[in-house]
Amino acid sequence: MNATEQFLNLADEEHRTRVAAWLADAASWEGLRDAFLSTIDEYADGLCRRPLDWCIQSHEAGGGWRPVFSHLEIRPNESWMARMKQTMLARRDHAARAFYHGFPDEAEVHHEIETFLYFQMPLWHHQLPGWSVARQSILDVSEHVINAVDGVPAWYDWAAQGFRSTYLGTRSIRDGKPFDYQEANHWRFVGLAITAHAITADERYLDLAKGYAHTWCRHIDAEYARGGVIRCSILPENAQASEMLYSGTQDGAAREYQVFYSEAAANTAHDIVCGLLDVYQLTADSECLRCARMLLDQFLEHQHDGRPATNFQGGSWCRPFDPAAPLDLEHAVSQKEQFIVRMALRHDIVTGEQRYRTSMVDWARAIDEQKWISDQSMIAPLIAGWYYQRDSAYLERAFAMALRLWATTDGNDNPHMCGCRNRYGSKFLTEILYLPITGLFDAGTRGNLPMRAQLEPLALGQGGTDLFMAPAPLR
Repeated sequence: MNATEQFLNLADEEHRTRVAAWLADAASWEGLRDAFLSTIDEYADGLCRRPLDWCIQSHEAGGGWRPVFSHLEIRPNESWMARMKQTMLARRDHAARAFYHGFPDEAEVHHEIETFLYFQMPLWHHQLPGWSVARQSILDVSEHVINAVDGVPAWYDWAAQGFRSTYLGTRSIRDGKPFDYQEANHWRFVGLAITAHAITADERYLDLAKGYAHTWCRHIDAEYARGGVIRCSILPENAQASEMLYSGTQDGAAREYQVFYSEAAANTAHDIVCGLLDVYQLTADSECLRCARMLLDQFLEHQHDGRPATNFQGGSWCRPFDPAAPLDLEHAVSQKEQFIVRMALRHDIVTGEQRYRTSMVDWARAIDEQKWISDQSMIAPLIAGWYYQRDSAYLERAFAMALRLWATTDGNDNPHMCGCRNRYGSKFLTEILYLPITGLFDAGTRGNLPMRAQLEPLALGQGGTDLFMAPAPLR
């Protein structure tokens, strides 16, 4: 029994049987694509059956709809859109009752903003029902980012071009040690400001984004000059810090500062790199482009056998690939690699270059899901391989991989949207599958500008030249 068969055996009998039938019946990648799309149909229908107050108080409220933003371009559905609007209204009502001016009294910068990243910002970008309510919700919080609301503590230090704390709120902030440093998570608030600029054309939001980008450019240049890893946080000089790691616990003895995840991690680097690329896209500031490349390149420069590093932890570069991985979801399913691909493709789509073609193709060629348990969720690198080479064999493997992922995760109803081994969080790994279907690379569901690749329709298999539906451009 090969690794894919072993992985599929982790699913319950119903899911396993359905996927086995799809894999056996599909004559081409298009058949696997259609089977995948049917799983998202079922998923969206399931969200509509949830009580309206399901997770509405969560920092991820509405986040379950993330994959549906891409899906609606292919399968417009009035019921889904109506429920998305109802969800936005319910979240707005909760925020009005629970928060002052749209945001908690005080919260760390990673989590509370996620309802905006995953749901409210893309709702506005795609102009779906409920967008006008999302618009006001976005503006309420973005006004705090630029210190525009009387009586609310200043979040941003305009003189220093940095955030005053890693704990922000409408009633208080923690502006002393060990919270007075710049974290990659602050880029989530910059993404909100960029969206507010798109809504209002208020130059203060773009000024903040440009100023903050330059702060990070100076940091990246200084780190590069120092030698070694370019860290994904900006700490006070000579500060000692521990790594939070993915468990959210400190690594070893407690020290003054505690950086999110590790000194450099693919998901925190993603927020910085894609933020810099958004600023570059809006301003043509070449410094942002240069420094985005420097931060991303370090992961690719430390590749092994074509597989990039995904984090620098405990003094060394690490890769989640493990040839001796045991058969379980923890080792078979990972989202770290997704962030490397999203950074590389965003760069090449924004610039029109193929700077990362060789790295991505080498990585796609290295993947062997038939052999390795650790390769069972490498959908993004396979789609990157297709993007650069237009080889439909990558599509067949990627869609088959997505079906097996669905089978093994759909039964886990944990509503954590950031996890990758449950029904909801695993969908983040499959959003990139819409690139070869509609050209939509990023629906804007992680805080960055939506991104569509300018691709010509391709004649592949039975799909003919109607592969891309050519929807209207995003605003």
